[in-house]
Amino acid sequence: MWQRWFIALGIVWLAAAGAGAQEISFSRHVSPLLYQLSCSAGQCHGSFSGKGGFRLSLFAGSPEMDYQNVRTGFDRRLSAQDPEKSLLLLKPTGQVEHMGGVRLRKGSWQYDVLAKWIASGARYDTGKEAKVVSLRIEPASVIITATAKTPSEARRLKVFARLSTGVEDDVTKFARFESLDPSTANADADGIVAVKLPGDTAILAHYAGQVGFATILAPYAANPNVKAPAETPTDIVDKLLLSRMAKLNIVPSPVCDDLTFLRRVYLDVIGQLPTPDEVRSFLSDPAPGKRTRVIDRLLAHPLHAATWAGRMCDMTGADDRFLGDGVYQFHDWFRNKLEANWPWDKIAYGVICATAADDREP
Repeated sequence: MWQRWFIALGIVWLAAAGAGAQEISFSRHVSPLLYQLSCSAGQCHGSFSGKGGFRLSLFAGSPEMDYQNVRTGFDRRLSAQDPEKSLLLLKPTGQVEHMGGVRLRKGSWQYDVLAKWIASGARYDTGKEAKVVSLRIEPASVIITATAKTPSEARRLKVFARLSTGVEDDVTKFARFESLDPSTANADADGIVAVKLPGDTAILAHYAGQVGFATILAPYAANPNVKAPAETPTDIVDKLLLSRMAKLNIVPSPVCDDLTFLRRVYLDVIGQLPTPDEVRSFLSDPAPGKRTRVIDRLLAHPLHAATWAGRMCDMTGADDRFLGDGVYQFHDWFRNKLEANWPWDKIAYGVICATAADDREP
């Protein structure tokens, strides 16, 4: 028994002596760490029903709920007398059977943080703890060629949390990094970016329920023999695309001929090919601005709203296997909004912030 008390006292002493004697906070340290270890992920304890009778909030979005669920089963899940006998440490280290496999190495700094928190009484925050309101990644954009031997420090992302007090805190150590396209670039647990193939992607940083991101550009090899066509874009989207393509050394294709344009715009906007008469009429029209007029006419076509409502259902995962007949209502909602020419931001808001109709279950 005295050995257990000796270990516990030693851990408490380390907690007071290490890292500037900073008190370990559940919401600022323990909860983000559980997500960094994938415990709060959707395929693990962050799923709607949890795993193995233990549930955490998805992406560590609710530290209060996480704390209550971690505390449930005290003296099994947590053991203040012998922290190393806590299931919170035994399971992720593989010392006790764990369906999620080994997530934590005994003796690592993550292990020490959890052990110190348990040994200090496994308390929640003091109440004076500042809240995290946003995240910022530095640098916000990184350009690295796939073959460059750039020093690792030049490729390291740092994560800063802005607190409710206005202070920024370096939380890189406790953040979890995720790439939107791992085949292009990824970041390891220390935030060091590794580029695999030319292209562009974003690296997300998760911490305390907040998300920040940095753009990663991996340019293609420049070809001095290929020159970009002269263009004067007037649309903001075209300007953004051309700017990004220039950074990636991608040369835009030249403007296509009238026949190719007509086929593409019909398929893109209304999902069908033009008729032979429409093709002849368009090709024989010598008036300037005829492409713009075709676009305007197709956007007003009834098939435009119907076609793009179907595409939006595909993008948002609307499926009759899950929604049943409700998928038709979903499609009609999109079609009605497109016919009314709703802005894309309002359509996105309507999907993300939707509530159930007539007080039914979502």
